[in-house]
Amino acid sequence: MGSWFSVWSCRCARQARRAGRLFLFIILLAACAPPPPYTPADSPTRSAPTPTSLAPAATSLVPPSPVSTAHAPASFYVATNGNDTWSGRLPAPNPGRTDGPFATLERSRAAIREQRNANTTPSTDLVVEIRAGIYQLSAPFVLHAEDSGTAQSRVIYRAADGELVRLIGGRLLDLKKMTTVADPGVAARIDPTARQSVRQIDLGALGITDYGQLSERNSGYYATGALELFYNTHPLQLARWPNIGSWAQVGGHAGQLQRGSFSYTDDRLRRWQSSADIWVHGYFSNDYSDRYERVTAIDQRAQTISTSAAQFDYAEYLSGQRFAFLNVLEELDQPGEWYLDRGSGLLYLWPTDEPQRTEAYVSMVADPLVQLQDTSYVTIQGLTIEGGRGIGVAIEGGQADLLAGLTIRNMGTDGARISGQQNSIVSSDIYDVGDGGIRLTGGDQQTLLASENSAYNNHIYRYARFVHTSRAAINIQGVGMRVAHNLIHDAPALAIQYSGNDHLIELNDIGRVALETSDVGAIYTNGSWAGWGNLIRHNYIHDLDLAPALPDTNGVQGIYLDNYASGTSIIGNVFFHAGTRAVFINSGPLNRVENNIMIGGAPYGVYIQYRDWSELPQEFLDQLDALNYRQPPYATRYPEIVHIRDVPADQLRWPRGNIVARNLFYQVPDPIDTPLGLPASIFTIERNLITQDDPGFAAPNQQNYLLAADTPALRAIGFERIPFDTIGLLIDAYRTVLPKR
Repeated sequence: MGSWFSVWSCRCARQARRAGRLFLFIILLAACAPPPPYTPADSPTRSAPTPTSLAPAATSLVPPSPVSTAHAPASFYVATNGNDTWSGRLPAPNPGRTDGPFATLERSRAAIREQRNANTTPSTDLVVEIRAGIYQLSAPFVLHAEDSGTAQSRVIYRAADGELVRLIGGRLLDLKKMTTVADPGVAARIDPTARQSVRQIDLGALGITDYGQLSERNSGYYATGALELFYNTHPLQLARWPNIGSWAQVGGHAGQLQRGSFSYTDDRLRRWQSSADIWVHGYFSNDYSDRYERVTAIDQRAQTISTSAAQFDYAEYLSGQRFAFLNVLEELDQPGEWYLDRGSGLLYLWPTDEPQRTEAYVSMVADPLVQLQDTSYVTIQGLTIEGGRGIGVAIEGGQADLLAGLTIRNMGTDGARISGQQNSIVSSDIYDVGDGGIRLTGGDQQTLLASENSAYNNHIYRYARFVHTSRAAINIQGVGMRVAHNLIHDAPALAIQYSGNDHLIELNDIGRVALETSDVGAIYTNGSWAGWGNLIRHNYIHDLDLAPALPDTNGVQGIYLDNYASGTSIIGNVFFHAGTRAVFINSGPLNRVENNIMIGGAPYGVYIQYRDWSELPQEFLDQLDALNYRQPPYATRYPEIVHIRDVPADQLRWPRGNIVARNLFYQVPDPIDTPLGLPASIFTIERNLITQDDPGFAAPNQQNYLLAADTPALRAIGFERIPFDTIGLLIDAYRTVLPKR
């Protein structure tokens, strides 16, 4: 068998001694037949195969063909030098300026309505082509059901080929109006090291008086943002202490839990002249949940902080936990910070050193900037959407809508929210958003009707600027959605969060996420016994061990099935330095972990935990009953769910029926860890290859873990090829260049 068998044998012996019983992850070549083979999804237009009984039932979750709408001829034009009284049929004004493009999207929308009403059965796409420039929106651009296309004639709003079209939900600032700080009293409050560099601009004098209000946010509560400042297309930091990269700590003796208010230890606060509208942001009681609270009082003598959260049960503060102060004029002390005096309308900033191009704007529009309300067969293509206080693009209902080749950035909450049926966002870049990147909802959990909404070939990074926990690059809720070929990286929070049934999460490249939190997964789901049929397949999950050491040592997991989550298949994924555990099953039954590659870094490969300290939530059982799970469609879609409760009451909480098979563990210290004190027979752990020797990766020094599947060792466990070379972003009609890695 070679050296790999010796390593496996030693590992088995050590685990057997620790558990006092023989572990079942011995390679049993004849114990049972391998699962049915499945076809790798190495084509972006291939429908999802069905490798096991737990695979999604919806197998056609493929976004609309990108070729069909990318180059249709234009019907109308919009340009910054246009005029809404013109015909809109010309891409530029004629020499006499008697005709040319429209000036506004709203006028082009009316023209499309007029043309469709004149021809009730058009057979070609109706296209609005938008020319280069900045379009400042004072209100959202909204399309309704009457603005829909058809399967034969889509309605398309697109940027002109090769031109940068920016829809900004804010106001550009005339930086010629920027001056040195005029009020000596204000100047005296600014740190001496910053005083000569800070500038002011009078928003009121520019007609900007709606500043919004800073508001409480936390991992479970969303809020529309207040006015923000963006400089050279980057968000600036509200004046903060300590500066980004550092935190203050809740005072008190070790382990002290304070309620209603909390203590601090630094004397720096004594130099602050006012506590009005100061906020705190912190991980006040644990490292998996952060929140924003308004400071209501600072007691300098007792060195305590009181906040607006005192009335709530969650107002708990554990000594040693991290927090920072925000919106403090005296802490405007480095380039890229700003402060707004809401009383005077004066905005103070320390401009960043970017002399090659200077532009600044403040966000204004609170509602989603582009809205598709019950529309169908509409495409929004190639636009840059930015600078709103809320969501970038929202699709509410409808079907077969397509967001393609967009750049969504500098939003106050999410980049895109999509509901309805067969709606997709493809080949788009989303970054510097306040909350999550994409939120998909839809389908019917009672009937298991799939929504077939999808997020495909998107590049999402630097999200979760505000709340740093429970804000995912892609969040899916409902039934039958596909998340594929996305590149997700560099964020404090998780990458993909899902709930519901029959989702397909595949071929995503996920790395350098959860950089600031603990007890989190790059791909995460919270507990449910009804959320079956989810397939997590052929993803590359890597570099999750970059977070600083935190009090909560639970760390980051590659895939985290939390709180009794069940019915998920984790198949053919590649994990490299995947945090604390590559796969963490937290007491859930009937999950499958098969044909994965786990490489170094993480102390644990597959970790199955038994929550013997908590009761099974009654709501799990109630939800099953409400869904009539012993009858179709659940009984036919998921035959195993019918018997999920057919065990003695004291075994309901056991992580029973989990399968760990045909996986490759390379240089993983603890490949498979199961809970002590439970019968080995409740797990199926078989034919796993555990080795210290390179099993034949193509170029491991370059993180290329493509494997030949015909080595004797891999054949012995029935290992099947993982299409590593097709994971991540693809070139298509909307994404013509891949980002540098």
